[in-house]
Amino acid sequence: KYWALNISITNKSWFDEMKSQGKGCLLLTGHFGAVEYLPGFLAVSGYQPSMIVRYKTNKLREVLNKKSKLVDLELIDVDSPDVVFNAIRAIRNGRTLVTLFDEFKQWRPCKDRSINVFGQCIPQDRTLDLLCKRTNVPACIGLIYRQGGKYILEINPICWESGNISLLECSWKMLEQQIYLNPDHWYQWQDFKSVLAEYLKRNIADAHS
Repeated sequence: KYWALNISITNKSWFDEMKSQGKGCLLLTGHFGAVEYLPGFLAVSGYQPSMIVRYKTNKLREVLNKKSKLVDLELIDVDSPDVVFNAIRAIRNGRTLVTLFDEFKQWRPCKDRSINVFGQCIPQDRTLDLLCKRTNVPACIGLIYRQGGKYILEINPICWESGNISLLECSWKMLEQQIYLNPDHWYQWQDFKSVLAEYLKRNIADAHS
């Protein structure tokens, strides 16, 4: 009830239309704003979210899985060997797949495509384009902004077609713009430099293996 009363949605008609088609939807988000409320709000609002998550402890896994069963929320373990299969299955079952795409540590680098991240050219992740290619469903950016005691879930459809620009590049440009406009909303600043350095180091090691 708290989420339903305190979170409003922009572009709700677009989101509802995608849901009514029963094809599933890819909702991309980041460590931004009140992202912790996103899965619960989508679940109690009937959008059938399936969210890719990382459990820091087994105890946390048990607690979250127990809570998710109280609403229509599916949690997909990112460390599972079947994570991509489960994500694709969720979308094909008409669910809204929610994934955080600003976790550079978890990116799977492309060998021949790069992306500009805060002015630095790095190998881009290939996961989002793989999901979209396999499922062929609409995608959007979903960010929750904190405004006083209320929250706004802003849905921005991604006008993307396979070609010169990747889904990740298009999505990152949209998120990066919002980070510049609302730098205090992004949680990754503290670890960004070290995580990005680790990602680049791992990519170089993979290239020489």
